[in-house]
Amino acid sequence: MTPHNAVPTLDELTARFLAATAEAAEADASEVEPYEVIGGFQPSAGELWRESRQALHGFTRDPAAAPPEWAAFVTHDSQSLNHVPSTLTPFAVGLFPQRLRNFAALSQDTFLRSPACVTKTPGFTGLRGWAAKALRGNDVTTLLAASGVLAALGDHAEAQAALTAAETYANPDQRAAVVNQRGSLAWLAGDTDAARDAWEDAGESAPARFNLGLYYLTQGANGAAAEAFAAAEATLPESSGWCHLTRLFATLAS
Repeated sequence: MTPHNAVPTLDELTARFLAATAEAAEADASEVEPYEVIGGFQPSAGELWRESRQALHGFTRDPAAAPPEWAAFVTHDSQSLNHVPSTLTPFAVGLFPQRLRNFAALSQDTFLRSPACVTKTPGFTGLRGWAAKALRGNDVTTLLAASGVLAALGDHAEAQAALTAAETYANPDQRAAVVNQRGSLAWLAGDTDAARDAWEDAGESAPARFNLGLYYLTQGANGAAAEAFAAAEATLPESSGWCHLTRLFATLAS
């Protein structure tokens, strides 16, 4: 048990993160077939889709339904052996915090100092077809979701095309989410400097603060990282997986 006002350990925060998300998954178990993330822990694909839309700001509605092959994609993602990019997933539309699996790797200094570019994942023609259809429309929420999913698949050029389309149709209230997404695509493509510049321009939203914390953490600037994570956590709901992931990273920065 952590003493009152003491900083919780990484193990304790991990346990809280898993427990909180598992509780949400249990409530949602009837919607979508779940997939296993780690040791019997099973969040539902529907829950992960909701988590992937928490970076939307200034929107009156979200993409209503998960795209084709979403459940298959998150299953594949959980079973992938290459979790270097997944562990350092930014807070963006189309991505979810439960991509973090390799908890032990987070404590390795060399791991945090070398974020990697997401490589292309073959297959998933249905998911890519959904994204291609989104590119023919003008719905900003769907375009942002498509950009994040495509980036996670390693389709960096297509992800950028979806983001460019979203920028074309976005209104001023949606700017923060669009700029944050721009930084996130740059991060997943391996351009950390461009990612930082975009996140600094994205304002004080929780996703942008979280992402700046992630950037500072990889640069060894732990004080700046802790400050950014604290700002992000202050506006995130306790039920959010992103909130618990923020606390995990904040512990690493402390």
